[in-house]
Amino acid sequence: MALAPCAYRLLISRRRRRMAMRFARDGVLELLLPPGRYSKAYVTELLSRCRDTIEDLRRRSPAPRSEIPAELLVFGTPFPVVFVPGKAGFDGQTFHLPEGPKVFWEHAMIRVYVELAQKLILPRARQLAEHYGVAATQLAVGRATGSWGSCSRSGRIRFSWRLAQCPKELVDYVICHELAHCKEFSHSPNFWHQLEVWGIPGRELRRQLREYSRDHRLY
Repeated sequence: MALAPCAYRLLISRRRRRMAMRFARDGVLELLLPPGRYSKAYVTELLSRCRDTIEDLRRRSPAPRSEIPAELLVFGTPFPVVFVPGKAGFDGQTFHLPEGPKVFWEHAMIRVYVELAQKLILPRARQLAEHYGVAATQLAVGRATGSWGSCSRSGRIRFSWRLAQCPKELVDYVICHELAHCKEFSHSPNFWHQLEVWGIPGRELRRQLREYSRDHRLY
C-alpha cells in the first residue's frame, strides 16, 4: 500500500536511544531520533519501511487543528470565538481573542484558559481533597501540555490549563488521579485500588479521557 504524502519534521535528542514517531497537533509527522546524521534518502527509506505504522498513527491521531479556531471548549461545551481589539477574555458565552498573528492570540488564549482553570478547577480540587481526606501541599495550574496533571513526592499537584476544555466528569477523574498519587506515588495496583475505594472507575475513565482527547480538537 502506498504511503499517503505527509509533512514531517526531525526532532533529534541526545537523551533518545530509539527512534519513535508521532503526529503533532498541527498534523505534521514528527520523527524522534537519537543523535546522528540523517540523509534525505535515509528518511525516505524509513518512511517507506514504516508506512503501515504511520498510517495506523494517522488514523488514531486527532485531525489537525485549524489555524484560526471558530470555537473553543469549556468543560466540554463549545463557545464561539470572536477576534477583537483589546484584552482577551471569556464572558461565559464567548471567547474574545486579540486580532493579529497566531502567536498573539494563542498566548492570549492560553492565559484565558489558565485563569479559567484557576477559577473553576482549583476550587473543585480543594473540595475533592477535603472530601477524600488528602492533604496536598499545593494545588496550582501550569502551562504544561504534555500531561493533564502531575504530583510530586511532596504532594504538590499541578494541573494543565488544557484540562479546562474537558467535560466535568473527566476533570474530576484527573483531579482524583493526582490526589491518589499523594497516597500511592506509582501506578501500582495499590494506586488503582485507591481509586476504586473512592468509587472511581479509574481505568475506564482514563480510556474515556484518551478517546475524548483523540476525537476533539483540543489545544
